[in-house]
Amino acid sequence: MNARMIAILGLVTTFQSQAIDILITNDDGFETPNIQSLYKKLKEDGHRVIISAPYGAQSSQAGALHAGPIPTPTEDSPKGTLKAGVSGLGCLESDPNICYVNSKPVVSMVYGLDVVAWKLWGKSPDLVISGPNEGFNFGVTILASGTLGAASNALHRNIPTLAISAAESTKDNEVTAPEVASIAAKVVSQLVANPFSESKLLPDYTGVNLNIPQFDAGQGSQVGFRYTQMGHYGGYPVFFEDMSTIESPIIPVKFPAIPGAFIAIPSPKQGFPAPLAGPASFNVPFDENPESEGVYTFSQFLLSMQGMLQGPADATITIIDADYTAKERKQTLVRYQLSNLVNQ
Repeated sequence: MNARMIAILGLVTTFQSQAIDILITNDDGFETPNIQSLYKKLKEDGHRVIISAPYGAQSSQAGALHAGPIPTPTEDSPKGTLKAGVSGLGCLESDPNICYVNSKPVVSMVYGLDVVAWKLWGKSPDLVISGPNEGFNFGVTILASGTLGAASNALHRNIPTLAISAAESTKDNEVTAPEVASIAAKVVSQLVANPFSESKLLPDYTGVNLNIPQFDAGQGSQVGFRYTQMGHYGGYPVFFEDMSTIESPIIPVKFPAIPGAFIAIPSPKQGFPAPLAGPASFNVPFDENPESEGVYTFSQFLLSMQGMLQGPADATITIIDADYTAKERKQTLVRYQLSNLVNQ
C-alpha cells in the first residue's frame, strides 16, 4: 500500500471516528416534515445538528436579504408550534437545537451560521444542508429558489454545502419524509466516509445539488443516484397578457382573464408534452445536454405520472460551486468577440 493510499485511509478514519456538525436550513419553514425528519435522521446517525430555518414558508425568495431588525410574527407558525407575538427569532424551549427566524431563507441560514453554531459549538458547521425542499430545483429554476439562495450564500462563505430538493408530492407529507431523509443521509454518509481532506468534506467553495425523484411510499430505499450537470431546463418566468389562457396537462391552474406573471415549463424532450405552456412569445431551444439534471428529472417525472416507470427514477447529483465564471471554452469565444475593444 503506497503512502498516498495510507494517507487517504487515515483521513477517512478521522472523519468516520467522529460526528460532524451540520446546520440545516430551508425555504419552507422550520416545522415541515422534510426538515424535521432529516434533523432526526442525522442525529440518529451520530451527528450534531442544528435547524435554523424560516418561521413560515419563504419559497422562491432566491438570495433575498431582509436587512435590519427581525419583525415580530403576527400569525401563529404554520403548524402552531409558536404563537403570534413570539420573538422574531430564537430557538425552541423544547429543543434549543431547533431555531427559527421570521425572515428570508438566507437570513435564517446566516443566523444559524453566525450565531447559533457559535453559541452551541464554538465553531462553524462542517456542512450546511439547505432543504429538503418541497419541489424540484434544477436549471434555470434555481435562480428563484430560496433553497439554492441559502446554499449559494453558504458556499460563498466557503462552507461545504448540500442543497436538497424533492418532488412536490413530499409537501407536508409525513409518510414519505423519513424516506426523503434516509436518501439524503446516504449522501452525507458518503461525504463523511470519503472527505476531500482531513479538515473539509468538499473542496473550497464547492457543493452538491441533489434532486430526489417522486416515489411512492415504501419505495425510498429503491432510489438510486446518478451524476448530472446543471443544464438550462426548468421553470421560466414569463408574462401573460391573459392569464386565463394558461393550461397544463398535469398542474391544475385556473386564472381570471387578467395580465400577470407566471412560469412556463417547456417540453423536456421531443415527444414529451410541455408541463406548463408559455405565451406565444415564449420559445427556448431544447436542452441538448444528455446529463442535464432538469431534463432527466422532469422527463422521468412525466413518465411516472403516466404509470410508465417500473419503480422510482434516480436522484440526481450535480456538483455546484460559488463561482459564476463561464466555462473556459465560452470565455475564449466571448473574449475573441470583444478582443478589439479590450486590445485598444
